[in-house]
Amino acid sequence: MRLDAFYETDEIARLADALFRARENRADGADDDSFSHNVFLSRNSAYVSTFVTDPRLGELAAELLGCRRIRFMQDVLHEVPDKRDTPWHRDSEFWSFSGAGALTIWIPLQDTPLTMSPLRYATGSHLVTDTRPLRPLQTACIPLRYRVSSSPLRLGDAAVHHYETLHGAARNHAAGKSRRALAVHLIDADALVRTARFPRQANHAARCGWDRIQDGGRFTDEVAPLI
Repeated sequence: MRLDAFYETDEIARLADALFRARENRADGADDDSFSHNVFLSRNSAYVSTFVTDPRLGELAAELLGCRRIRFMQDVLHEVPDKRDTPWHRDSEFWSFSGAGALTIWIPLQDTPLTMSPLRYATGSHLVTDTRPLRPLQTACIPLRYRVSSSPLRLGDAAVHHYETLHGAARNHAAGKSRRALAVHLIDADALVRTARFPRQANHAARCGWDRIQDGGRFTDEVAPLI
């Protein structure tokens, strides 16, 4: 779902500046990799922290998921250079929980025309529950099984998808320009933590602090604050 002009353009300009300053100021760790440099930048910036826990996002997510309360799960800065694509995947491949739903709000940090390849979605794929990583044959069959859609986004727009929606992005054809966006992951506050079943789920659980919660336990405000 595309949200036209959900933000003021100056909000996003400030967000982009805060994100890149937070990343520059982040201290290196022993397990740092390209992903860890870009995740939870809200922990290094008061502006980003306020942005990702904005009540507007909580109200939107609660309405779309049909729940009473929303927790903030994670923020990730995506920076995809030209000639690079984003493989098809479900966010549920990375998260292990039950009893509720979650969604992702994808916020571009620049105008994102079709030549820059904004996210594309397999319509209706969220109705087919499967948390296992995709196999090559499944990936190849996505355009045959589903209607694939993608829309250009202007600065201030946002896109929202369910955590079980198949999505990805074609190659970025904007020569010399990276496609930059902030992904904000939100979850129904009634969700229950489940023990990770795949390595990528275990990595996510450790990064977010989910591994400190017993199987079947509820999220805490420390791990996933209410918004």
